[in-house]
Amino acid sequence: MSALRFIQTDTISSAVSTFNIENVFSNDFKVYKIVVSNITTDTTGQIFSGRFINSSDAVQSGNDYYYATREMKSNAGFSEDRGTNQNNMQSIIGRQGDSDKGGGAILHIFNPFDDTEFTNVYSQFVGMSGSDARCFWGGHAFRQEMSITGLQIINNNNNFTGGKITTYGYASV
Repeated sequence: MSALRFIQTDTISSAVSTFNIENVFSNDFKVYKIVVSNITTDTTGQIFSGRFINSSDAVQSGNDYYYATREMKSNAGFSEDRGTNQNNMQSIIGRQGDSDKGGGAILHIFNPFDDTEFTNVYSQFVGMSGSDARCFWGGHAFRQEMSITGLQIINNNNNFTGGKITTYGYASV
């Protein structure tokens, strides 16, 4: 049997600037994998961020997020972005230059439900900007010890118009 266990699939089917993935983290697993596929938006040049949702269903919007990302472009050099004491995890599922190309991301989330640990994320994203590929990878941290049960993804510039988000838990081996 696989160590990767399906939890749920969420679908973005209408124009929204934020999307909540709720009640997916529990004490059943310590590590989770979220697969984001076919993300589309209503305009070009989008930046996607994230915030955690606690066990009381409140989105955590305080300045407790840290992140470091690297963008790799097929037509130009690489760039970096980082922040401390931020109110979100910038570029957690990357940035998208084209609205209709359907970008994708994989997130690995560590210890979200454990209220004695910080929650950490390793992220990877790929998308298109015209005929040029864009890849991101990054590390993100939520520096509060609290029980986290979900993730909110945010389109900082406009709206998501489509996409599928599938959450899995890694079983202990």
